[in-house]
Amino acid sequence: MQTRRDRDGMPIIKMSLKQKFKYNLDELMSTDPKQLKKLHLETQEAVTEVIMPQNPRDFVQAVDNGEVNIDIKAFESLLQ
Repeated sequence: MQTRRDRDGMPIIKMSLKQKFKYNLDELMSTDPKQLKKLHLETQEAVTEVIMPQNPRDFVQAVDNGEVNIDIKAFESLLQ
């Protein structure tokens, strides 16, 4: 909090608050890029395992036939 007086002698009060952000930019910038890439690949692999069946050819065939059925509950469990 800062206070001062204007030309007429009236007090001026300035209050400054530290901003809160959803993400800590300093922490993100200090993280090793290799670590971030590893986390990205692990997340991508986990999502792929939920969406993609064991045999990718079956999945491609199902997409071609319009029979793709994704287990939404399993996918949502990754987000928690």
